[in-house]
Amino acid sequence: MKKRLLLVTHGFPFGESERSFMTEEVRQLSASFDLMILAPKDENEIRYPTEGIWRIEQYGVLSFRRCGSVRAVLSLLQPDVLRELWQFGRQRHFVQFFQGAKEILYFRYQAWNLEEKISVFLQSEQIHILYTYWSTAEALAAVNLKKRFPGLKVVTRFHGMDLYEERTSIHWQPFREQIAEGADGLCFACSFGRSYFQQRWGTGREDKLHLCYLGSTDRGELRPSESQSLRMISCSNLIPLKRVELIIKGLALLPKTMEVSWTIFGEGPEREKLEKLAAEEFQSCPNISWKFRGFVPNDVLTEEYRRLSPDLFITTSSTEGGAPVSIQEVFSMGIPAIGTPVGGIPDLILDGKTGFLLPEQTEADHVAQAVTRFEALTAGQKQQMRQSVRLHWAKNFNAEKNARHFAAYFEQL
Repeated sequence: MKKRLLLVTHGFPFGESERSFMTEEVRQLSASFDLMILAPKDENEIRYPTEGIWRIEQYGVLSFRRCGSVRAVLSLLQPDVLRELWQFGRQRHFVQFFQGAKEILYFRYQAWNLEEKISVFLQSEQIHILYTYWSTAEALAAVNLKKRFPGLKVVTRFHGMDLYEERTSIHWQPFREQIAEGADGLCFACSFGRSYFQQRWGTGREDKLHLCYLGSTDRGELRPSESQSLRMISCSNLIPLKRVELIIKGLALLPKTMEVSWTIFGEGPEREKLEKLAAEEFQSCPNISWKFRGFVPNDVLTEEYRRLSPDLFITTSSTEGGAPVSIQEVFSMGIPAIGTPVGGIPDLILDGKTGFLLPEQTEADHVAQAVTRFEALTAGQKQQMRQSVRLHWAKNFNAEKNARHFAAYFEQL
């Protein structure tokens, strides 16, 4: 008889949320366990095939305005909340403390709401393992529920917004100590994330910290382009932290004798601004052709890549939560990459072997230098790099293999 595992997500299997990250993991977990998924209510329909999933439930997200004043007062009397507020408040002035206290209390409200929802299933369905895909309020709820259900095992996964303090508005990740102490497993999407957590909250808990790459599906190896121009692609949200403007300005600095075709996939609030910048920068660059493709569903993206037959992927992101799946996907196709040494990107881009790393404080001329460096490789060296990319993906970032190992880890619990 299979053990029962409850997975709490931020949307999956509804809509496109988390789909490209979780599909293979869910498939493997549902093969090993009676898998129940708990996701927040929204307007999206189920987009993922649900065969093999034992049960799917949704919960309402608690609004801060709905938190009654009595409950707010009671929350301040809880020892864990008082301890968290005291730790946060040290060396912060009043305004910072006030803003942060609201965020911390809201985090705790959300955890309470989830504790109530999840406890119903723990009582009625004999759940053995509780796995939160994000280490936000649901992770705190899970470790608190262990006190009421002693046999329960809790595993939580960290990505970016739920790990790095600089990614929050208050520069603080609430209740990390409590989650680190209570969870049975703390899983990280890249080695940098694991080290970051260990330095701040993981001392003495190293045996709980696990590097668990998400991986990508095998998109199939591509043959190199026969075009005389260098074909480049990017895939990212068009938001400030992705720094797409550096790609544009960097390509504009390339020698006019180097023909480049650049296509970027992704949507975001900066699209109009970036398209205008590209038109201005490339006005005097007849060697550069470019196109903003906007949002393309993940299952269509592979065919687009095949049609373009790119030679090189490039990203200039200022931060990353884990090892970007966008790079893992192109690596499965044997496409080298240029990227910044942030988050889990160095886990993927081994400088000179699977691509080239930019400085963390990237400037446009760094981009131009890296692209020129790649283009200067001989045909044989480029082919060797493509093979290294593919082998690196197969060894470390194959989603099916990684998901099997992840399911085996749960079985050992």
